Amino acid sequence: MTFKNTLLTLAIIVFSISVQAKLVKSNEIFTNPQFNNFVISPSGQTFIGKSYLDGFHQLFAFQSTTNEAAEIFKLQNSGSLEIIDYNWIDSDTAYVTFKGNFNKYYTRFIDFTFKEDTFDIDYFDVEAIGFVINPMSTKDNRALYAKLNSDDEKFDLLEIDIEKLKSVKATKKNHQKVFDSFRNLSDGLDNTFEFFVSNKDYQLEMIGQYFEDYNTYSIYDLNTDSWREFFRVNKNTNEDKNYSRLDIFEPVGAIDERFIVALSNMGRDKTAVIKFDASLKKEVDVLYESNSYDIKSATFDTIQNKLTSVTYVDRGVKKQKFLDKPNQALQKDLHQQIGLDSIFIIDSSLNNNDLVIFAYDSTHPGKFYHYNQELGKLRFLQNEMPDLHPYTFRKGRLLTAKNELDNIVEGFLFLPEAPNKHPLVVMPHGGPIGVQDRNEFDQATQFLVNRGYAVLTINFRGSAGYGKEYMNAGREQFGEGIEADINLLTQKAFAHPSVDKNNACIYGTSYGGYSAVTSTIIYPQNFKCAITAFGVFDLPLLFSATNLNQTESRKDAISFIVGDIDADYNKLKANSPLYKASQIKVPTLIFSGLRDEIAHPEHSRRLNYVLTELGNTEVQYHEYTLSGHGHRNWRGDIHQYVTIVEFLDRHIGKNKSYPKDDHNVLANDNFNVGMIYYNGTFVEKDTKQAERYLKLAHKYGDDRAAQYLRRLGIYNF
Repeated sequence: MTFKNTLLTLAIIVFSISVQAKLVKSNEIFTNPQFNNFVISPSGQTFIGKSYLDGFHQLFAFQSTTNEAAEIFKLQNSGSLEIIDYNWIDSDTAYVTFKGNFNKYYTRFIDFTFKEDTFDIDYFDVEAIGFVINPMSTKDNRALYAKLNSDDEKFDLLEIDIEKLKSVKATKKNHQKVFDSFRNLSDGLDNTFEFFVSNKDYQLEMIGQYFEDYNTYSIYDLNTDSWREFFRVNKNTNEDKNYSRLDIFEPVGAIDERFIVALSNMGRDKTAVIKFDASLKKEVDVLYESNSYDIKSATFDTIQNKLTSVTYVDRGVKKQKFLDKPNQALQKDLHQQIGLDSIFIIDSSLNNNDLVIFAYDSTHPGKFYHYNQELGKLRFLQNEMPDLHPYTFRKGRLLTAKNELDNIVEGFLFLPEAPNKHPLVVMPHGGPIGVQDRNEFDQATQFLVNRGYAVLTINFRGSAGYGKEYMNAGREQFGEGIEADINLLTQKAFAHPSVDKNNACIYGTSYGGYSAVTSTIIYPQNFKCAITAFGVFDLPLLFSATNLNQTESRKDAISFIVGDIDADYNKLKANSPLYKASQIKVPTLIFSGLRDEIAHPEHSRRLNYVLTELGNTEVQYHEYTLSGHGHRNWRGDIHQYVTIVEFLDRHIGKNKSYPKDDHNVLANDNFNVGMIYYNGTFVEKDTKQAERYLKLAHKYGDDRAAQYLRRLGIYNF
């Protein structure tokens, strides 16, 4: 099918103008990024970007010589429809893998015909569950494609000929016949799930395989023309377990048929980039490591046969470090021109002359750029969230303290722009094991700061990024060491001259919800209120809330973090805030999800019931009918955070007022929440609450509220 492109009305160029801080609308910050990736063709002449505009997920393309883009693919934001992956095959062929109607998976191949500064496209769809492993950019119309073999329950790695697929009538049966004719690089291999391919000759070098009791990695031995297993993870929970749940071993690339590059913390504390001998099955050299932080990822150039870059999080900032001087100089220049903390090269042309840059930090959700190395020219492409461009956001300040284990605990204090003292919201993260808060843009944090609250995030013991020992220190520390770390950094924040230590609240999600309530029991002097979302409050209930939680594998996973239900039952019960609810003396706001299979809503229902029966304090409870362990729709976030700000204003922000210029934002937020209650889509329909919020919306100047108030039979507004 062929059609000519039509120009989109979006402008690729957006001027960078800073303005004074003002209130941001909840629906502008709690939404999908409008632009979230750009890829460049091998020739460096054409870009493809992904956008979310007017209720559609779209791909658009434009040439490097123009600022006007044309839509090349579109999916309605409905049901399970989803763009999964997209990229270039060669300089005039691209692909998009997507989930369509009736949960069917497709790959669309798109041919470009270029005409000066514009182009036409021709495309065809192939129904298959699969993904492009390597575009084989130096070979026209060829790609390495991992296709699900449903009969054998594995993926086959096929060298596909796109023209051959296009030449047959577009039916699943016809395409399957063509797939069967392609060279299968993984022929004869069972249970394959991961492939590593050389960019030199597009040969399969390493594979990952899964089996009932173990997973393996193997390397191809050219001398014996066979596959040699070099790493195995036994999954049996009772015996022969050769790894910890905190151990990491991730192949990056093959140096040759004997040595590989991998990320690993096996036999060490911090994750490092290592050289691994596949014959001896052991580490033989360290290629890159940090004394303070885990290495998150690494790039290995299979053509030059060398490690080119690593990424890690340094004091909350994610960084890409290049290991060669020319790229180090380039990155320094980009930092000076762009001015954001995290700058990544996310794509490049085949000759590496044209680069796609993504930059972000805590003050900005992200910007995309095109950089031409030959010309030394940086060209702005688009903001990830253009609607937020008029607003200013705040950078976190690093706070550190040493705990009783001699560990350095890091946290980040975000302060509003105004110079006066601000009420504080302490926000422990979920997990608690293997999660990390960073000093980067976070919608929830910035929304609260925008509303005038200082926010403290904390990487307590158990957090990721600081090594295996630090993560392990958080195990079985519910209500103990973790909360001690949170208190340690809270006291540090209280000492800051811009923080009002007499007006603090603690708010968390998942484990953070547990910690919020528990901290008010252990450290009652710290907080005037608690807010918990999707939390757990009855630790023994974790093992029995659902049938799935009673399986051995799930029980083993829960025990690893919380403690053994049989051996530690009394301790688990003693550290459950539900059984100490009489000690909760502060107003408590509770959110839960009806479909939550991680923190079953029964946890929140029980806490709400007990606190209500005790009558010692105010308790407010909201159960989201369509939410699980978090929201599937941004309307849930909008309701949750507008409700949170209203609760905070009442309990720790009592003297806070909003200028008249912000009334339109308050009108918008109250209207959105009022309509959520009016429609009863995300929370139970509540006409009284709908009336209250719609009246507030009308008071602040939203004329839309009047018609819905009349429909409720309300005329005195």
